[in-house]
Amino acid sequence: MSAEVLVDQLTVRHRGPRGGRVTAVDGVTLRLAAGSTTGLVGESGCGKSTLAGAVVGLWPAAGGRVLLDGREVRVRTLRDRRWLAGRVQLVLQDPDTALNPRMTVERTLAEAATALVRLDRPRREHRVAELLDLVGLPSTTAARLPGELSGGQRQRIALARALAVRPRVLVADEVTSALDATTQAAVLDTLCELRQHLGLTVLFISHSLPAVRRVADRVAVMHLGRIVESAPAEAFFRSPGHPYTRRLLASLPAMTGALLPRPRIPVPPPAVHLDPLDVAAPPPGCRFHPHCPRGPRHHPERTVCAERAPLSPTTAIPTTTGHEVACHFPDDDAPGDTARTPG
Repeated sequence: MSAEVLVDQLTVRHRGPRGGRVTAVDGVTLRLAAGSTTGLVGESGCGKSTLAGAVVGLWPAAGGRVLLDGREVRVRTLRDRRWLAGRVQLVLQDPDTALNPRMTVERTLAEAATALVRLDRPRREHRVAELLDLVGLPSTTAARLPGELSGGQRQRIALARALAVRPRVLVADEVTSALDATTQAAVLDTLCELRQHLGLTVLFISHSLPAVRRVADRVAVMHLGRIVESAPAEAFFRSPGHPYTRRLLASLPAMTGALLPRPRIPVPPPAVHLDPLDVAAPPPGCRFHPHCPRGPRHHPERTVCAERAPLSPTTAIPTTTGHEVACHFPDDDAPGDTARTPG
Protein backbone atom coordinates (compact mmCIF):
# COMPACT_ATOMS: atom_id res chain seq x y z
CA MET A 1 0.00 0.00 0.00
CA SER A 2 1.44 3.36 -1.05
CA ALA A 3 1.26 6.71 0.68
CA GLU A 4 1.17 10.33 -0.40
CA VAL A 5 4.00 12.57 0.73
CA LEU A 6 3.61 16.34 0.84
CA VAL A 7 6.66 18.49 1.44
CA ASP A 8 5.04 21.78 2.48
CA GLN A 9 7.13 24.98 2.43
CA LEU A 10 10.01 23.02 3.96
CA THR A 11 13.16 24.78 5.15
CA VAL A 12 16.17 22.84 6.45
CA ARG A 13 19.36 24.39 7.81
CA HIS A 14 22.64 22.82 8.86
CA ARG A 15 26.19 23.82 9.64
CA GLY A 16 28.12 25.02 6.62
CA PRO A 17 31.71 24.17 5.62
CA ARG A 18 32.95 27.53 6.93
CA GLY A 19 30.83 27.53 10.07
CA GLY A 20 27.51 29.25 10.50
CA ARG A 21 24.16 27.98 9.27
CA VAL A 22 23.42 27.16 5.65
CA THR A 23 19.86 26.99 4.35
CA ALA A 24 20.15 23.83 2.28
CA VAL A 25 16.41 23.57 1.56
CA ASP A 26 14.56 26.86 1.30
CA GLY A 27 10.76 26.87 1.32
CA VAL A 28 10.35 23.78 -0.87
CA THR A 29 6.91 22.43 -1.67
CA LEU A 30 6.75 19.09 -3.46
CA ARG A 31 3.98 16.51 -3.70
CA LEU A 32 4.76 12.81 -4.19
CA ALA A 33 1.55 11.22 -5.41
CA ALA A 34 0.72 7.83 -3.94
CA GLY A 35 2.10 5.02 -6.08
CA SER A 36 4.15 7.32 -8.32
CA THR A 37 7.87 7.89 -8.90
CA THR A 38 9.09 11.48 -8.69
CA GLY A 39 12.55 12.20 -10.04
CA LEU A 40 14.50 14.98 -8.31
CA VAL A 41 17.46 16.40 -10.23
CA GLY A 42 19.93 19.24 -9.86
CA GLU A 43 23.65 19.89 -9.57
CA SER A 44 25.74 18.78 -6.60
CA GLY A 45 25.12 20.83 -3.47
CA CYS A 46 21.66 22.04 -4.48
CA GLY A 47 19.96 20.38 -1.48
CA LYS A 48 18.60 17.14 -2.97
CA SER A 49 20.07 14.82 -0.34
CA THR A 50 19.10 17.17 2.48
CA LEU A 51 15.53 17.10 1.22
CA ALA A 52 15.69 13.29 1.12
CA GLY A 53 16.99 13.25 4.70
CA ALA A 54 14.12 15.46 5.83
CA VAL A 55 11.55 13.14 4.24
CA VAL A 56 12.96 10.15 6.17
CA GLY A 57 13.27 12.13 9.42
CA LEU A 58 17.05 12.54 9.51
CA TRP A 59 16.97 16.34 9.28
CA PRO A 60 14.58 18.43 11.40
CA ALA A 61 12.58 21.16 9.72
CA ALA A 62 13.54 24.75 10.51
CA GLY A 63 10.29 25.76 8.85
CA GLY A 64 7.42 24.11 7.03
CA ARG A 65 6.66 20.42 7.37
CA VAL A 66 6.59 16.99 5.76
CA LEU A 67 3.24 15.18 5.73
CA LEU A 68 2.79 11.44 5.22
CA ASP A 69 -0.84 10.71 4.33
CA GLY A 70 -1.73 13.91 6.16
CA ARG A 71 0.27 13.15 9.31
CA GLU A 72 3.19 15.43 10.06
CA VAL A 73 6.56 13.69 10.19
CA ARG A 74 8.20 14.50 13.53
CA VAL A 75 10.91 12.37 15.04
CA ARG A 76 11.06 13.25 18.73
CA THR A 77 10.71 9.88 20.39
CA LEU A 78 11.60 6.25 19.70
CA ARG A 79 7.93 5.64 18.98
CA ASP A 80 8.01 8.35 16.30
CA ARG A 81 11.11 6.78 14.79
CA ARG A 82 9.55 3.30 14.67
CA TRP A 83 6.34 4.67 13.14
CA LEU A 84 8.26 6.45 10.40
CA ALA A 85 10.70 3.57 9.76
CA GLY A 86 7.76 1.26 9.11
CA ARG A 87 6.49 3.57 6.38
CA VAL A 88 9.48 5.34 4.81
CA GLN A 89 12.86 3.82 3.99
CA LEU A 90 16.03 5.31 2.49
CA VAL A 91 18.44 3.62 0.06
CA LEU A 92 21.78 5.36 -0.42
CA GLN A 93 24.36 5.52 -3.22
CA ASP A 94 26.85 3.24 -1.47
CA PRO A 95 25.27 -0.07 -0.41
CA ASP A 96 28.22 -0.69 1.90
CA THR A 97 26.74 1.90 4.28
CA ALA A 98 23.74 -0.40 4.71
CA LEU A 99 25.52 -3.76 4.67
CA ASN A 100 27.75 -5.12 7.40
CA PRO A 101 30.68 -6.81 5.61
CA ARG A 102 30.85 -9.47 8.33
CA MET A 103 27.19 -10.48 8.13
CA THR A 104 25.76 -12.84 5.57
CA VAL A 105 22.96 -11.62 3.37
CA GLU A 106 20.55 -13.89 5.23
CA ARG A 107 21.46 -12.40 8.59
CA THR A 108 21.30 -8.84 7.23
CA LEU A 109 17.83 -9.31 5.78
CA ALA A 110 16.56 -11.28 8.76
CA GLU A 111 17.73 -8.54 11.12
CA ALA A 112 15.95 -5.90 9.03
CA ALA A 113 12.76 -7.96 8.77
CA THR A 114 12.56 -8.33 12.56
CA ALA A 115 13.44 -4.72 13.38
CA LEU A 116 9.78 -3.77 13.94
CA VAL A 117 8.00 -7.14 14.30
CA ARG A 118 8.83 -10.49 15.84
CA LEU A 119 9.18 -13.46 13.51
CA ASP A 120 9.97 -17.05 14.40
CA ARG A 121 12.72 -18.85 12.50
CA PRO A 122 10.55 -20.38 9.72
CA ARG A 123 8.89 -17.02 9.05
CA ARG A 124 12.27 -15.26 9.05
CA GLU A 125 13.64 -17.72 6.51
CA HIS A 126 10.53 -17.34 4.38
CA ARG A 127 10.80 -13.55 4.50
CA VAL A 128 14.48 -13.62 3.48
CA ALA A 129 13.67 -15.86 0.51
CA GLU A 130 10.77 -13.59 -0.39
CA LEU A 131 12.98 -10.48 -0.30
CA LEU A 132 15.67 -12.07 -2.47
CA ASP A 133 13.03 -13.05 -4.99
CA LEU A 134 11.63 -9.52 -4.98
CA VAL A 135 14.96 -8.04 -6.07
CA GLY A 136 15.73 -10.80 -8.56
CA LEU A 137 18.49 -12.67 -6.71
CA PRO A 138 18.75 -16.46 -6.28
CA SER A 139 18.19 -18.05 -2.88
CA THR A 140 21.86 -19.10 -2.79
CA THR A 141 22.75 -15.43 -2.28
CA ALA A 142 21.55 -15.73 1.32
CA ALA A 143 24.69 -17.55 2.44
CA ARG A 144 27.12 -15.06 0.92
CA LEU A 145 28.92 -12.06 2.40
CA PRO A 146 28.68 -8.58 0.78
CA GLY A 147 32.31 -8.78 -0.33
CA GLU A 148 31.46 -11.83 -2.43
CA LEU A 149 28.83 -9.93 -4.41
CA SER A 150 29.06 -7.53 -7.33
CA GLY A 151 28.16 -3.85 -6.96
CA GLY A 152 24.80 -4.41 -8.60
CA GLN A 153 24.04 -7.37 -6.33
CA ARG A 154 24.98 -5.36 -3.23
CA GLN A 155 22.66 -2.57 -4.33
CA ARG A 156 19.84 -5.08 -4.78
CA ILE A 157 20.49 -6.36 -1.26
CA ALA A 158 20.35 -2.78 0.01
CA LEU A 159 16.97 -2.44 -1.73
CA ALA A 160 15.79 -5.71 -0.20
CA ARG A 161 16.93 -4.53 3.23
CA ALA A 162 14.89 -1.33 2.86
CA LEU A 163 11.84 -3.33 1.75
CA ALA A 164 12.08 -5.77 4.67
CA VAL A 165 9.68 -3.72 6.84
CA ARG A 166 7.17 -3.31 3.98
CA PRO A 167 7.43 0.48 3.69
CA ARG A 168 4.98 2.58 1.72
CA VAL A 169 7.55 5.13 0.57
CA LEU A 170 11.05 4.51 -0.79
CA VAL A 171 13.61 7.31 -1.05
CA ALA A 172 16.38 6.31 -3.46
CA ASP A 173 19.33 8.71 -3.29
CA GLU A 174 21.78 8.23 -6.17
CA VAL A 175 21.34 4.45 -6.00
CA THR A 176 22.81 3.79 -9.45
CA SER A 177 25.57 6.40 -9.72
CA ALA A 178 28.37 3.97 -8.74
CA LEU A 179 27.27 1.25 -11.19
CA ASP A 180 28.26 0.57 -14.78
CA ALA A 181 25.68 1.24 -17.49
CA THR A 182 24.46 -2.36 -17.87
CA THR A 183 24.12 -2.92 -14.13
CA GLN A 184 22.50 0.49 -13.71
CA ALA A 185 19.83 -0.42 -16.25
CA ALA A 186 19.12 -3.71 -14.48
CA VAL A 187 18.76 -2.03 -11.08
CA LEU A 188 16.47 0.64 -12.56
CA ASP A 189 14.29 -2.07 -14.10
CA THR A 190 14.13 -3.79 -10.72
CA LEU A 191 13.12 -0.52 -9.07
CA CYS A 192 10.32 -0.01 -11.60
CA GLU A 193 9.07 -3.55 -11.08
CA LEU A 194 9.12 -3.13 -7.30
CA ARG A 195 7.18 0.11 -7.54
CA GLN A 196 4.48 -1.55 -9.62
CA HIS A 197 4.38 -4.82 -7.69
CA LEU A 198 4.36 -3.30 -4.21
CA GLY A 199 2.56 -0.05 -5.01
CA LEU A 200 5.40 2.03 -3.60
CA THR A 201 5.69 5.79 -3.69
CA VAL A 202 9.25 6.56 -4.80
CA LEU A 203 11.39 9.68 -4.56
CA PHE A 204 14.24 9.01 -7.01
CA ILE A 205 17.18 11.40 -6.63
CA SER A 206 19.85 11.32 -9.31
CA HIS A 207 22.39 13.28 -11.32
CA SER A 208 21.61 11.00 -14.25
CA LEU A 209 18.84 12.41 -16.42
CA PRO A 210 18.63 9.19 -18.50
CA ALA A 211 18.04 7.25 -15.27
CA VAL A 212 15.35 9.70 -14.19
CA ARG A 213 13.66 9.46 -17.56
CA ARG A 214 13.64 5.66 -17.29
CA VAL A 215 11.83 5.51 -13.95
CA ALA A 216 10.01 8.78 -13.19
CA ASP A 217 6.40 9.76 -13.73
CA ARG A 218 7.16 13.33 -12.75
CA VAL A 219 10.38 15.34 -12.54
CA ALA A 220 11.31 18.24 -10.25
CA VAL A 221 14.43 20.37 -10.65
CA MET A 222 16.26 21.84 -7.66
CA HIS A 223 18.64 24.79 -7.77
CA LEU A 224 20.34 26.31 -4.71
CA GLY A 225 17.81 24.93 -2.26
CA ARG A 226 14.65 25.70 -4.24
CA ILE A 227 12.46 23.87 -6.74
CA VAL A 228 12.55 25.78 -10.03
CA GLU A 229 10.48 23.47 -12.23
CA SER A 230 8.14 20.52 -11.91
CA ALA A 231 6.38 18.67 -14.71
CA PRO A 232 5.20 15.25 -15.91
CA ALA A 233 8.29 13.39 -17.13
CA GLU A 234 7.31 13.17 -20.79
CA ALA A 235 6.50 16.89 -21.01
CA PHE A 236 9.57 17.79 -18.96
CA PHE A 237 12.00 16.13 -21.38
CA ARG A 238 10.09 17.26 -24.45
CA SER A 239 9.86 20.96 -23.55
CA PRO A 240 11.77 22.13 -20.46
CA GLY A 241 10.47 25.51 -19.30
CA HIS A 242 12.97 27.00 -16.86
CA PRO A 243 16.24 28.42 -18.25
CA TYR A 244 18.23 26.51 -15.62
CA THR A 245 16.57 23.26 -16.69
CA ARG A 246 17.29 24.01 -20.31
CA ARG A 247 20.96 24.57 -19.59
CA LEU A 248 21.02 21.42 -17.48
CA LEU A 249 19.69 19.37 -20.39
CA ALA A 250 21.79 21.13 -22.99
CA SER A 251 24.94 20.33 -21.01
CA LEU A 252 24.44 16.66 -21.86
CA PRO A 253 24.94 16.43 -25.64
CA ALA A 254 24.99 12.63 -25.56
CA MET A 255 21.33 12.73 -24.51
CA THR A 256 20.05 14.58 -27.58
CA GLY A 257 18.25 12.80 -30.40
CA ALA A 258 16.14 9.84 -29.32
CA LEU A 259 16.32 10.62 -25.63
CA LEU A 260 15.93 14.39 -25.49
CA PRO A 261 14.80 17.11 -27.89
CA ARG A 262 17.56 18.70 -29.90
CA PRO A 263 17.98 22.39 -29.14
CA ARG A 264 16.53 24.66 -31.80
CA ILE A 265 18.97 27.35 -30.68
CA PRO A 266 22.29 25.96 -29.41
CA VAL A 267 23.34 27.21 -26.00
CA PRO A 268 26.40 29.40 -26.60
CA PRO A 269 29.32 29.49 -24.19
CA PRO A 270 29.03 32.43 -21.79
CA ALA A 271 30.79 35.60 -22.89
CA VAL A 272 32.50 35.80 -19.50
CA HIS A 273 33.47 33.19 -16.96
CA LEU A 274 30.55 32.46 -14.62
CA ASP A 275 31.67 31.52 -11.14
CA PRO A 276 29.65 28.78 -9.44
CA LEU A 277 26.97 30.20 -7.19
CA ASP A 278 27.44 29.68 -3.45
CA VAL A 279 24.62 27.95 -1.59
CA ALA A 280 25.86 29.57 1.62
CA ALA A 281 25.43 33.04 0.13
CA PRO A 282 22.85 32.81 -2.67
CA PRO A 283 22.05 35.90 -4.74
CA PRO A 284 18.86 37.85 -3.99
CA GLY A 285 15.73 37.45 -6.07
CA CYS A 286 15.78 34.56 -8.48
CA ARG A 287 18.89 32.58 -7.59
CA PHE A 288 19.64 31.75 -11.20
CA HIS A 289 19.50 35.35 -12.41
CA PRO A 290 23.32 35.92 -12.52
CA HIS A 291 23.58 33.14 -15.15
CA CYS A 292 20.18 33.47 -16.81
CA PRO A 293 19.76 34.39 -20.49
CA ARG A 294 16.34 35.85 -19.63
CA GLY A 295 17.56 37.94 -16.69
CA PRO A 296 19.19 41.32 -16.14
CA ARG A 297 22.59 40.18 -17.40
CA HIS A 298 21.09 40.17 -20.91
CA HIS A 299 17.98 42.33 -20.28
CA PRO A 300 18.96 45.19 -17.93
CA GLU A 301 15.35 46.36 -17.61
CA ARG A 302 14.37 43.10 -15.89
CA THR A 303 15.45 44.20 -12.44
CA VAL A 304 12.63 42.17 -10.88
CA CYS A 305 14.74 39.02 -11.34
CA ALA A 306 17.41 40.39 -8.99
CA GLU A 307 14.95 41.91 -6.53
CA ARG A 308 12.19 39.40 -5.93
CA ALA A 309 12.09 35.61 -5.91
CA PRO A 310 9.56 34.17 -8.36
CA LEU A 311 6.67 32.13 -7.05
CA SER A 312 7.46 28.50 -6.37
CA PRO A 313 6.29 26.02 -9.05
CA THR A 314 3.45 24.81 -6.83
CA THR A 315 1.92 28.28 -6.52
CA ALA A 316 2.89 29.81 -9.86
CA ILE A 317 0.48 29.91 -12.77
CA PRO A 318 1.44 27.01 -15.08
CA THR A 319 3.03 27.95 -18.40
CA THR A 320 1.33 27.38 -21.72
CA THR A 321 3.15 24.05 -22.02
CA GLY A 322 1.67 22.78 -18.75
CA HIS A 323 4.84 23.10 -16.70
CA GLU A 324 5.04 24.56 -13.22
CA VAL A 325 7.96 26.96 -13.45
CA ALA A 326 9.41 29.38 -10.91
CA CYS A 327 10.37 32.13 -13.33
CA HIS A 328 9.31 35.77 -13.80
CA PHE A 329 9.36 35.24 -17.59
CA PRO A 330 8.39 31.59 -18.07
CA ASP A 331 7.25 31.86 -21.68
CA ASP A 332 10.16 33.92 -22.93
CA ASP A 333 12.40 32.22 -25.50
CA ALA A 334 15.44 34.40 -24.94
CA PRO A 335 18.63 34.03 -27.00
CA GLY A 336 20.68 31.31 -25.38
CA ASP A 337 17.67 29.31 -24.29
CA THR A 338 17.15 25.81 -25.66
CA ALA A 339 14.16 24.80 -27.70
CA ARG A 340 10.73 23.67 -26.65
CA THR A 341 10.26 21.55 -29.75
CA PRO A 342 11.62 18.00 -30.15
CA GLY A 343 14.16 17.24 -32.85
